[in-house]
Amino acid sequence: MAVRVIIDYSAPAGRNGDAYYRMFPREPSVKPEWDMQFDPDEIVRIEGMTLLKLLEAMAAAPVPDAVVVLTHGTVEGENDGMVMPIGSGFRGQRAASATNAALQAITDCERNLNTVKDVAEQVLKVSKATLESILSLRREIQGRIERLEFRACNLGKLDYVLAGLREFFGAGYALAPRNFMLYSRVDPVVGFQESTFQQWVEINQGPAVSAIYEGSDAPAGRRFQDTFLSTEICNTAPDPSGRGELCVPVSGSGPPADSFFLKIWEAAREPRQEWEISAAARSSADVRPWIDQNICPESGYSGGPFYIEAIWTSGVLDRPYVLPMDPGYREMIGCSPYA
Repeated sequence: MAVRVIIDYSAPAGRNGDAYYRMFPREPSVKPEWDMQFDPDEIVRIEGMTLLKLLEAMAAAPVPDAVVVLTHGTVEGENDGMVMPIGSGFRGQRAASATNAALQAITDCERNLNTVKDVAEQVLKVSKATLESILSLRREIQGRIERLEFRACNLGKLDYVLAGLREFFGAGYALAPRNFMLYSRVDPVVGFQESTFQQWVEINQGPAVSAIYEGSDAPAGRRFQDTFLSTEICNTAPDPSGRGELCVPVSGSGPPADSFFLKIWEAAREPRQEWEISAAARSSADVRPWIDQNICPESGYSGGPFYIEAIWTSGVLDRPYVLPMDPGYREMIGCSPYA
């Protein structure tokens, strides 16, 4: 399977995602036969991602079976869609974002080319030449991409958003997460004495007391939550303190039990969401089994920091987030049309 990976490298999420895919060049899809593996050396990294640059990268590639686009997305009413500028702003203006409404305006220009100048300058805030380049590239890639797999927050939550992306890029299928995504670095602490390890677990088990929660309870089971996860598969239960959820291990799941612990909590909401991670293992030998089970089979991990990818569930599933090897990961990916 030929897979093209294109990453918006401007923001920390993109750089973390790039590091993740270089370490674990695999990405699950909505069904097992669509799972993707790729060459990390062929990842396309774009600084200052715009719709124009994205189309250029798509057009420059040999015809792929699938294209993975790691960028930003939102579902906020009139701003539903990708979070990236159309192109360079026109006459000092800030270019419009590539929302689904903007993509529809571009598509409408195909039907009435007399409107190109007005749509470019008045609606999209880009030059006529930029919009003409976008229209030309869009025509070039129509029908070339069988599957367009976005890894961007929330784009798979609304059917019409995915359908609009599929139509604009001319793909057979468009897929994206139904909720927020996370790419982040994990630097596990290993080599504890047993008493120290148990103390770490006792201190860290359950929700973190994050600064943004001081003076008020976090909305348990909703968008923002603290999370504690062990090697075992976990169900979640409300935390009496009101700060998120506790992890309740399911007996008999996961090797080896209680040897690796991972905790994620939200550290900031403005100007962007930021997450912090704390992890500990009884020994370095306990880290790879957890990675092989939860992140990437036969990972080849040999020690030191590593990166994770996760999709938040916000109560849709019985655990706060899903990792790539979790069966629930597929459930958190939307697909248009349904596959």
